[in-house]
Amino acid sequence: ILIADRRAAEFSSRCGAAVSGFFAAIVFTCNIRVCTIQDMKLLKFTDPELTEEIKVGKVGILPTDTIYGIHASALNPHSIERMYQIRLRDTNKPFIVLINNLTDLHLFGIELTAEQNPLVETVTKESVSIVLPINNQKFNYLTRDTHSIAFRIPKHHELKSLLTKTGPLVSTSVNKQ
Repeated sequence: ILIADRRAAEFSSRCGAAVSGFFAAIVFTCNIRVCTIQDMKLLKFTDPELTEEIKVGKVGILPTDTIYGIHASALNPHSIERMYQIRLRDTNKPFIVLINNLTDLHLFGIELTAEQNPLVETVTKESVSIVLPINNQKFNYLTRDTHSIAFRIPKHHELKSLLTKTGPLVSTSVNKQ
């Protein structure tokens, strides 16, 4: 698990963890659990290692527009399964996918019609999630047999910057189901 935040030191001190050590915070409702496991790292958004680690399938805790969330590459089925394990989430509940812009929809085989495009552009500017049908079985690991995915374009500047480097990310809150 990776944690990235420009306020990483402040976050770690609130969790009672040392910045110099390896740690990760997983938040469940009101409790913060700090795990000291060797493969956990504290990284800042500006650290190139964060991009590389997400690209190779690591899971990270990152701030979003409103909350801290657990994130992984939406294009890596193994990291998605790891998120379900870490999150203890019902495997029938799909995660939302964060994208940098509407062009990223092409990565999922989605082509918006001329009628859909203006509506989707308007809605996504308001930080509203859009649920779109997915017909390609290649993405069953994301759709969980719902044949659709919820997409959102975040406003969080550093997260959007990260999305340009990593590609789409799956996201869920760190709160228990």
